[in-house]
Order: sequence, then C-alpha cells, then structure tokens
Amino acid sequence: MSQGFVNSDTQATTMNNELVQVINGDAEFVPLESLRAQLSQLGFDSKGFAYSVVAILGCQSSGKSTLLNMLFGTSFPVMQAEHGRSQTTLGVWLGLSASGGTGGSVDESILVMDVEGVDSRERGEEHTAFERKTSLFSLALADVLIVNTWHNDIGRYVAGNVALLKIVFELNLQLFLKPGASRKLILFIIRDHVPELTPLSKLTDMIMSDMHSIWTSLPKPAAFGPSPQLSEFFEFRFTSLPHKVLRADQFVTDVDALRRKFVDASGPDYLLLAPSARQTSVPADGFAKFAENIWETIKANKDLNLPTEKEMLATYRCDEISQAALAKFSAAAEPLQQAQLRGELLQQFGQAAAMLLASALAEYDPQASRYVADIAQAKRLSLEKAVLVLLYSMFERQLTLLSQQVAASFLKSLAAKFPSDGLASRDFAKQASAARQASLDEFLHGAAEACLASAAAGEWTSEAALVQLQGLIDERIASAREEQIKALNKEVKADINSGYAKPFDKLLESAEPDALWPKLRQLHESVLTRAESFLLDRLQGFAASSTEQQQRVKELQDLAVHVLKSRFLEKTKFLQYILNKRFETCFGQDERGLPRRWKANDDVAAIFARSKRQAEQLLEAFCVLRLDPSLDQVDFLSAESTADPEPSLVILSPEEASALREQFSEAARSLYLQALRDQENIATVSRVPTYMIVLVLMLGFNEFLYILTNPMLLILLILAAGFASVVHFLNLSGPVPKSAKSAT
Repeated sequence: MSQGFVNSDTQATTMNNELVQVINGDAEFVPLESLRAQLSQLGFDSKGFAYSVVAILGCQSSGKSTLLNMLFGTSFPVMQAEHGRSQTTLGVWLGLSASGGTGGSVDESILVMDVEGVDSRERGEEHTAFERKTSLFSLALADVLIVNTWHNDIGRYVAGNVALLKIVFELNLQLFLKPGASRKLILFIIRDHVPELTPLSKLTDMIMSDMHSIWTSLPKPAAFGPSPQLSEFFEFRFTSLPHKVLRADQFVTDVDALRRKFVDASGPDYLLLAPSARQTSVPADGFAKFAENIWETIKANKDLNLPTEKEMLATYRCDEISQAALAKFSAAAEPLQQAQLRGELLQQFGQAAAMLLASALAEYDPQASRYVADIAQAKRLSLEKAVLVLLYSMFERQLTLLSQQVAASFLKSLAAKFPSDGLASRDFAKQASAARQASLDEFLHGAAEACLASAAAGEWTSEAALVQLQGLIDERIASAREEQIKALNKEVKADINSGYAKPFDKLLESAEPDALWPKLRQLHESVLTRAESFLLDRLQGFAASSTEQQQRVKELQDLAVHVLKSRFLEKTKFLQYILNKRFETCFGQDERGLPRRWKANDDVAAIFARSKRQAEQLLEAFCVLRLDPSLDQVDFLSAESTADPEPSLVILSPEEASALREQFSEAARSLYLQALRDQENIATVSRVPTYMIVLVLMLGFNEFLYILTNPMLLILLILAAGFASVVHFLNLSGPVPKSAKSAT
C-alpha cells in the first residue's frame, strides 16, 4: 500500500477507528474468533436481526470510502490525493453505522461493507478472479448493493461498471437457483453529475439500457422459464451527487438527503428492507461465522447455497449457544450436587430443577430462535435432554437420600412405640403398620416435591425407589419383629422359670421318688398351659398366622422341656449332697421326723436298705426326663437295662450316675456301720448286773459325798452328766469318740 494511506495489509485483523477487516489483501478470511471479538466490542452481537448490510462496489479511487463515511458516519481510510492515486482499500472491511435507523418502530444498525475497488493496477491480471469472489461475497451478504460510478464513465464497459455488473447478474442467477432468494436492490450513485448538462433521467435510461443488454446476453437456466425478466431478480434505484470539491455545499446537502433514505423508515424512499425480506436474515451474533462459511465456499469454487449456509450457521451457532447454556446450567447445579454428595436432602428439589431447566432454556431461546427454526428446535430438544439427564441423576440421588432419611426416621418412630423396659410390644402389627404407612406417605410427599413438573420429564417416576423403600422398611419390620419376638420369648422363659422355681425345689426335697415324676409332669403341664395361653394371647398383637402360632407353641414346648432339664442339670452339681441328705433323713429319723435312737431290737439292716433304696430311686429320677409316663417303669441304673432314651432327655449319663452311686454307697455304708456300733454300745450298757451297780454305790459313797460337798466338783459332775445324756439320747456314742480320736 502506498505511503500516506491509513490502513495496512499487515494489520489485517486489528480495529482502526471502529473498523474491522474481514478479508485481507491475500484473499484470506481473518481468524474467526478475532472477528467475533471485534464485532462484539462494537456492540454488534446484541443487534439480533435489527441490522442491515450495505455494500459498495465500484472502480478503484472512485470515492467509495469517502461516500460511505459521509453517509454512515464511518471512518474508512480514504485516498490522499496529494500523494497520488493508488489503491486504498485492500480486501473487505466492515464498519458500523454511527446512527441507526429512526422513525416508526425501526431502531436498527447498518453494517457497512467497504469492498476493494475493481480494475486496480495493483491486482493486475489477477483482478478478475478476486473481483468475482468479492462481488459474490457482497451480493450474498448485502441487503443493498451500491454501485458507485462517475457520470462521465457511463457508456464505458469497464469504467462504467458494466463488466462488474455482468458478474453480479451472473452470480445472482446462481443464488436464485436456490430456494429462499429475493430480489436484490442495486442503488446506482452517479458522481460529479451536472443536471444542467445531462438530466438524471437520461443517465438512468442509458444505464438501464446497458443492464438489459447484459441481461439479454446472459444464458438463463431453464428453471427460470423461457423469458425471465430482469425486474424479477433486481430492483434498481438511481441517485446522483454533484462534484464534491466544486459544489461542496450541494454535495453535503445531497449526501444528507441520501442518508435519510437509509435511516428514516417513515420516508417514501426508504431503501432498507424489512428483516423478513433481507438477503442475509441471520442473527448478528452469527454473522461472522456466516460470512466465513460463504467466503470459504466461494474460495473453493463451489456453488453458493445461502439456505444451506444458513443451516450450517444455525447448526454451528445453536451448538455454541447450547453449550454455553449447558455450562451455565452446570455451574448453577454444582452447589446442589455438592450438597447431595455431602448427604444433604435438598428442599423443594422439583422447583429448583424446574428453575434450572427454565433458566437453561431461557438462556438458549432468545439467541437460538433467530436461526433456522427446525435446527434451533432440534438443538433445543438436545439441550433440554442433556439438562434433564443431569437433573434426573440428581433426582435419583435425591430419592436415595430421601429413602435413607425416611428409613432412619421409620426405625426411630417404630422404636419409640415399644416399651422402654425391654418387654415385648403388645400391639406390634398395628404399630408397625402405622409407622410403615406414615413413612411411605412421607416418601411419596418428598418424591412429589422432588419430581420435575414438566411434560419433558414425564418419564420421571419414584416407583422403583418406592418399591425399594418398601422392601427396606419390610426388612426393618421383619428384623424388629424378630427382636420383639425374642423379647416375648424372654418373658415366656421368665414365666416358665417362675412357674418351676419353688415347686420344683419343694418336690425334690419332699416327694417320694416314685411319686416325683408324676408330680413333676403335673407341674410341667400346669406351667406349659399357662405359658401357651400367655404366648398365644401376645402373638395376636403380632398378627401371627395359625402356622406361625403352631410353630411358636412347638418352640415353647421345647423351651419348657429345656428349662426343666436345665433345673435338673443345676441340681446335679449338688446331687451327691441331695442323695446323702435324703438317705440321712430316711435313715437317721423315725416316722415322727425325730432323730432316731437305736435300740437293741431295731432292724438296722432293713432300715438301711429302705433308706438306701429311697436315695437310689432319687438318683434314678435324675437320670432321664420322664415326661412320658411310660418311662416311669424303666430302670436306667440297672445293669440289665437295655433302655436307650433320646439324648435330649438324658440328664445324667450312665457313667456319671454310676460314679455318683458309688460315692453315695460309701457314705451310706459309713453311716450304717456307725449305727451298728451304737446299737452294740447300747446293748452292752443294758447287760451290767444290778449287784454291780449296788457295789459301786457302796464303795464310792464317800467320794460321792465329797463331790456333793465340793461346789466345783459338783458343777463338773453335772456338766459331764448332761453331756453324757445328750450323747445317749442323740445316739452319738459312736461319732463323738471317733471325732475325738481324729482330732488327737
């Protein structure tokens, strides 16, 4: 570029006085992100559809940039005439109109496109290819295409832009082959016009004559019919401007009048189309990508299809908008997800989810709705689905936390209904049923609050979680029921123990051996009947089935047998003492229960045999539980016995019983021998002759008097006589000498 001009090809992507280069001098599209950032800085992104594109074509150094600056308040670089005439604008530049449209409801901006001039010396022989691409680029994007021409060039082929317009016509025919194309407005601005010499109408006729000649010479696709008219494809308008230098004041006045045609929507000559009729009809935030797609298509020498390009743009931009909305949604949902991970149950989750969904769609809709409706709707559905997937995962986590909370509160609620003293509940079934229903109602209420009230979330359901919770609660109820049954069993066992306690000990002490088990069976039946009645009454509160009741009664019967056997097993620890005591009672006491005084005529052997048999019968009673009366006649201690009782009924094994019997026999034998000695002693005393007694009294009379007269000796005599009497009457004449002997 020549020295003295403002813009430079080496600064292709920089802004200069709010200008943005789109295509540089090497026919390369500037980096997309850079272009988008610069347009965003200009505030263009927020315009939506409220903008129009005006492009200008014309020969190099024909005053195009100057005219645009005066019309739209832009600051495109202009040629400095004092430095010579050369190329000023390289590639394609954009500027945003300093003032938007006014009048009516119009409030929009004009995006001004300054295109590199045609027929430039710098391009040389390559100018045609570049001019064709930039012309198609301008034609595809612009709503109004300005053709800037000098009045004295009208009638010339190149300088009069005839060659350029032929390219425009050819390219527009290509665009019209695709659906959705509309007529293009071409505004001819005739520069340095002198109306006094040549009326504008004459110049207009000459230009239109050239336009029809070009149109006639062009081959028309068969799709347009036999004779398509030029007016079907283009709308032409004409205006002129005086010399900028020689008639400066009039030039400014006419430019201002022309500017009003672009900005005053209420004027009769308003040049801009309604948004629905515009060529581009793409949102401002997608303009940069749309322009890039068009240029890349043109560079690749592919047929330009604007509807397809719009669809591609819609796909690209809607994806971007969707990703941004999804990212914003994820950021908003993150605190809720973290709270759930900490185990916090979110309140009013359904409302929060609905707000998050609505917020994501509200973030998407205003921007995406400007693009191709079908694509925007499809991407909206994809966004909605993605949001719902994330929300549903949170919904499932919410149900899990809700289930955990309900299950925990259920256990506390159920436990609070049970007696605090450890006894079993008297109405477990009703209490559990009420607590279960309350917990399920709590879950259903919480699940309803957590569910998203949206048609898109119709598949959301808490049924699976409800079924799982029901199973969990039923498991907890079953577990609690078992615990309460255990507590009930403890009560039953305590009742059985209480029923056996005193009667059992009393029977062991007093009952005759042959009457022991009949009485124990009566006691067992009494205890069992009372316990069964108690158990069946309490099982009603557990809603036990008849089968379960039968099973529990069977367990109770086994328990009663076990308790009875346990009591026998406890007594076996002292069985040797019990046997000895039973023998001593029978052997050492008479029928009145008084200590027995052996006499010379007492049958010690018979009494011993009877007493020993009593003790051995008691030992026999301890061997086996005889709840079956048929076992009463079985002698398990007999060497000839072939009885083989059930192991569960055995209290003492044959070996244990034999050992106890031997120990008892030894102790009983000692008592028997002592009784025999006592009987012999009594017999010896009773055989002393009478005369010996008289002789002892006569010979010991003096000693007797001495004792009677001596108090100390008298007292000793009385004590000795008393002791001898006690020994005699208690039949201790055998044990006392034996004890004295062992002590020495």
